[in-house]
Amino acid sequence: MEGFGPEPLVRARHLVEQGALAEAQRLVRRAVADEPSSAPALTLAGQIAIRSSTAGEALRHFHRANCASRLDDPRSLLNLARARQMAGQADRAVATARQALELFSADQRPRGLLALLHAEAGNIDEAAAVLQAGDTAQLDADTAYRLGTALKHEPRHHELAVDLLARAASTAGRFLQKALRDLAVTLPPNDPRCYHAARRYAVLSPDAVDGMHAIGEIFKARRYPVKQAVWNWQSYCASPGDLSGLKRVADLLHEVKWPAHGIAAGRLLLQHNPNNLEVIYHICDLFIRHRELSEDKDTAQEQALAWGRSVLDGAPRDPRIWDAVAGLCKDIEAFDVASTLWRRILRKFPRQRVLYYNYGLFLDERNRLPEAIGALRSALMLSPDYYKASNLLSLVMARVHRLNTAVQVVRWAIVSQPGQSTVWLNYGSHLRPIRDYGRAIDAFEQAERLAKLTRDKEQEAAARFNIGMTYLSIGELGKGFNYLEARWATKGFPSPKRNFRQPIWLGPQRQPGASLLAYMEQGMGDEVMMSWYLPLLRRDTERLAVDCDERLVELFSRTYDGIEFLPRSRDGHAKTRDPALTHKIPIVHVPQYYVPELKFLMRNNWEWARLGGTRFPARLVLEPDRLARWDRWLEERFPGRPRVAISWRSKMRNRTRDQQYLTTDELAAALPEGGVAVNLQYSSTEEEIAELHKFGQQYGFEVVTPEGVDLTNDLEDIFALLQVCDAAVTPMISLAWMAGAVGCPGYIFRTSRERVIWQQFGSAFVPWAPSLRLFFRDPSESWEATIRDLNRSLTQLLAAGSRRYG
Repeated sequence: MEGFGPEPLVRARHLVEQGALAEAQRLVRRAVADEPSSAPALTLAGQIAIRSSTAGEALRHFHRANCASRLDDPRSLLNLARARQMAGQADRAVATARQALELFSADQRPRGLLALLHAEAGNIDEAAAVLQAGDTAQLDADTAYRLGTALKHEPRHHELAVDLLARAASTAGRFLQKALRDLAVTLPPNDPRCYHAARRYAVLSPDAVDGMHAIGEIFKARRYPVKQAVWNWQSYCASPGDLSGLKRVADLLHEVKWPAHGIAAGRLLLQHNPNNLEVIYHICDLFIRHRELSEDKDTAQEQALAWGRSVLDGAPRDPRIWDAVAGLCKDIEAFDVASTLWRRILRKFPRQRVLYYNYGLFLDERNRLPEAIGALRSALMLSPDYYKASNLLSLVMARVHRLNTAVQVVRWAIVSQPGQSTVWLNYGSHLRPIRDYGRAIDAFEQAERLAKLTRDKEQEAAARFNIGMTYLSIGELGKGFNYLEARWATKGFPSPKRNFRQPIWLGPQRQPGASLLAYMEQGMGDEVMMSWYLPLLRRDTERLAVDCDERLVELFSRTYDGIEFLPRSRDGHAKTRDPALTHKIPIVHVPQYYVPELKFLMRNNWEWARLGGTRFPARLVLEPDRLARWDRWLEERFPGRPRVAISWRSKMRNRTRDQQYLTTDELAAALPEGGVAVNLQYSSTEEEIAELHKFGQQYGFEVVTPEGVDLTNDLEDIFALLQVCDAAVTPMISLAWMAGAVGCPGYIFRTSRERVIWQQFGSAFVPWAPSLRLFFRDPSESWEATIRDLNRSLTQLLAAGSRRYG
């Protein structure tokens, strides 16, 4: 037909792309009828037959097209091979593909088809062997995807499969998303390519659950549990219903302490099993965390209480569920609710010893000690060998100052459970205050042995720490300080280990002439106290740098020649990383190497025992101008009046520490008439200052707070004020050690049944701060007698005329 040319084939191809196969077929038939040897027309006819799933017709057309082709490229043979495969002629299809490969060996397409034919026939090794280096980057995306999916399950061809899938994923097409998905699940989760593929898949298919799960597994491999939880929870929400999957994600949300979603997941689980104890425990934990993080703690508390009520409305028969809800009420500080609920629980389950124990623990924490004793005794009546109850009861007895009873009760715990290190630890803790030091050390050593057997590092450290403190109390300094190295592993030790690169210094005998980095520990008062050792360290080292509180750097630098003082920071001063500093040592490791020096000091100064509470030479060097300014400031305002620096508590408050502190009226009763109370209490409130002024009028002294001084940070001013005061009255907090460091007579309140502090090292005075005088009370007593004693002694000192600085 004149003028028909190629145009009908172009139109036919467009119709095929649009899916109009019948109309396209009519055009192609006319073209073939007009030119029976037209290879393009025959090829298109075969492609239409394939789309119409008529394999025989496709084979016939592709065979004719191959015969008509000039064989200048492999496409006609490849089409024929595909048609033969489609017609079930697998062997002939392979032979045709091989023929194409022989004729066009430089072309990757015949290799791709031959490999695919082998793979689809199950001949995986033959398929992999056909391909050459570089083929994976040139194959069409469809062939690459089909080959990759066929090879991905064979570990020996893993990398080849990955390369093929990556090729399929590199080109837009019908297999792009599938290739990305397969890459995400085929590659190891820690492979960067896996994350890249999974992210792309998630962008293209944001609702695909398998993509979310794959990203979750990637974050699991990378040990990012929070991100893992995000994606796993998202994947569950996108396709809910799998209880095992919900359980896994709920556990993970609890592990990462993600409250809102963790609580939601837990509540879904409870719909299927309302009394699942583990899930209830997890939800309780998450409500506690939710309140910790919430700015509106009242609302968070009410949400937790509402959930707890909903659990108990079902009247569960398991007492542990009731106990868990009561514990939740306690931990979210709904103390009245918890107290009422526990009493209700005990009426409902009167024979459950653990409920009495937990109620007793709650009462102990709330300082309702007589009620705690009753609850714990009820637990022991139900189960006399319940060592936890007798162990806790011994602690409560000690808190109500019945130490002999505490010793008896903890012995029963030892009889009930002799292999528990904690009961031996408490036994030693009860023996030490009654000065039964030998048996206390034996008990702590037994606790240490048992903790080692159970590999309980925290208990082992606590036992060693207590052994060390007991040895220090009786003057066994070398042993004591050596045992104190365990302090780092004890629970709640206030100073974290510093991440300095150097090895620990082992002392001047084993490593003389070291270039040493020493670093201070704990609070500012401890730094001042332990600075006593700095001259000794400097004597025995080639170079000494000291990492300390920034507020002390200038003062220490002025006092101690030849030492570099570096301000402490989280990452450490740059000079702490000086390669020339060969060793490091935390300051409390130091005293064990200088026991002879300390014992010599004590032996040659026994008269200090009677001189405590009098003026001593200052150990730290203050600025003369600062001293003169504060002396003048006080003299101008209170000419000729005795000056007493005062402090009555620390900022840190808890049940144990509060026993050491005074109220403002107790402090006022201790101060002599006619003097000036110089307020150095860094955390005082306006109400406390007003009370002191009122009590000052009652007891005949005046109160003044130094003007323009930050009582937390202006340490040099505080040191100077202490040195120009006649005395200081304070508990054993940082101000006491500051007074001792400048030789100010320190009159120190202290609660202790032992009536000693460990810093006395078995002596009658404090070697590091001999100007201090300690006034003890038994924990079972009020401060009244101690106050009278201190007031009388301080009055005598001031009447005799205190020798101020200079």
